[in-house]
Amino acid sequence: MIDAINSINTLEVAGSSLTQTQTSSIQDDFGQWLSKVNQDVNVAQSSFEKLAKGDDISVHKVMMDIQSSRMQLELMVEVRNKLLEGYQELLRMQL
Repeated sequence: MIDAINSINTLEVAGSSLTQTQTSSIQDDFGQWLSKVNQDVNVAQSSFEKLAKGDDISVHKVMMDIQSSRMQLELMVEVRNKLLEGYQELLRMQL
């Protein structure tokens, strides 16, 4: 009987460590994605500044960089909105 209880405790500890690992993995993935979006925005800004200074850069590349960073920012905002909606829905749930 005591061995069964100990095995349940072991499973609970293993489950909680797995949950922590998954949570940190999601946080890491989201953080990496935010870093990538920030990097792409900086690239677009740099391309635009080069074009404004008159450096040798094509308008096509500048527009592609700007459009790419714009789309990523819009996606990031939509993901944030969905996360907030889910959080607010959880807050509205009655226990």
